Amino acid sequence: MPPNDESLFGWIIEAIGLVRLIFLLVAAVVSLTLSLFALYRSKGTTAGALLLTLIPLPLVIAVLVCLNGMIAAASVIAASSTPIKPDELALGTSFAMATPLAGLSLTLPTYLIVACVMTRRALSRPKVVGKKTT
Repeated sequence: MPPNDESLFGWIIEAIGLVRLIFLLVAAVVSLTLSLFALYRSKGTTAGALLLTLIPLPLVIAVLVCLNGMIAAASVIAASSTPIKPDELALGTSFAMATPLAGLSLTLPTYLIVACVMTRRALSRPKVVGKKTT
């Protein structure tokens, strides 16, 4: 949790780093753009498979960054000759967990937009009653 004198947004930028945060934002924009393109241009199972790949892209990148941060923190702890302070360990863990928080926050809007568009598309299709098979 960020200190009282710091905003949550400022703490997240400090925890993730500006470059990684920009990378996550770009991944979210690319994910949303390609997902909408797939919705409007693709038909059938191809669109579903493409959406399953594109929608969680920011979250996957965020988890990879989190794991990278946890490995770096563990390496620093292993190389340290001084005793580990619990508050410093908790701060390092919270910094590493800020990235999946940001990734999930950036993934949810794409998911909700795609879900709304797919629901609207499903409800607007004419219903086929009594389809004959030959």
